[in-house]
Amino acid sequence: MGLTKRKSIEQPAEKSTQDRLTAARAEIADLDARITAAEQEHDLALIDDDTAAVNRAETAAAALKNDRVRARRRVVLLEEKLAAEQRAEQERVQAELLAHATAKLDERDAGVAEMCDGLDRTFAAYRKVLTANAAVSAAYPWDHGDVLAAILGRGAFFDALAGEIYRQTGSEMGKGSFEFPGGQCPTPFSNRRPSSIKPLIEQIRAASDYALRRMQESQMRLLPLPQPQTVHPQSIAPASPQEAPDDSHKAVEPAVDNRSPEFAWFATYIKPGSSDQVTERIVFGIDQIRDSEQDGVGPGGKLGRSIALRLAEQRIPEGYVIQPESLAFDLAALTRSIGG
Repeated sequence: MGLTKRKSIEQPAEKSTQDRLTAARAEIADLDARITAAEQEHDLALIDDDTAAVNRAETAAAALKNDRVRARRRVVLLEEKLAAEQRAEQERVQAELLAHATAKLDERDAGVAEMCDGLDRTFAAYRKVLTANAAVSAAYPWDHGDVLAAILGRGAFFDALAGEIYRQTGSEMGKGSFEFPGGQCPTPFSNRRPSSIKPLIEQIRAASDYALRRMQESQMRLLPLPQPQTVHPQSIAPASPQEAPDDSHKAVEPAVDNRSPEFAWFATYIKPGSSDQVTERIVFGIDQIRDSEQDGVGPGGKLGRSIALRLAEQRIPEGYVIQPESLAFDLAALTRSIGG
């Protein structure tokens, strides 16, 4: 006789608190309907003067009302349990969210630290580039086209650097969410694809090759070498009575004029909604003077005005705005500085 396999008895899934609460509320609704029916039977029995039926209806209604009290208490308890479960679930979700946010903030802190470390190295290299550009610019009589082609001027290098930032972080479809500040497309109207931009290192190498070819075509500006000082032997003469020196035959050496031209612009700032205004004087340093000479005019020309406007925008007082049309070249200061 073979052994028969027992069928596994599947345990019914435990109902959730919400399902049990829904069932308890449905039970109360059913009890209310049955209580109403029992009270109607009770009233009909009273009309018919059927004492036995009246007693049965009263007994049934009382039992149903007791059941409803218990059912109502069960609903209250289930509601409290459900509320506790919901609070616990909310706390769990909030804890998970807090842990996730904490991890992401740690990632952000680490990313910023890494970025700052990279920026420190980048800025150090950037200063080296500007110093090298200045040294090469001083060694050869470059014209404006050569300065642009060799990427020697600050403006040309800034444009190339902005293009490199756009090449690495810009979006093929336009303004991207990860575009790094300062990035600028060099061809915004014809081709905005970052992949079409030549890498900065390739541009600089090509510019360096161009600069070397140009410098090989004519003589560079060689600075005069210092002359070695000749030391003559001195004989020691016997001491003699000192006489008052006679300076009448000495030639009077002309005074050396160490003054240098001073280039400056006036910029006016106004406070919107009021008549308050502030005028500040923007004095050019050696870097601004050199940059402004790229257009062949100098600090008082259009390029000098653009440089002055850029400097003025960096010094806007809080609550004020600049009036670009107020920029005025300080000709009087230039005249005084050169002895006029």
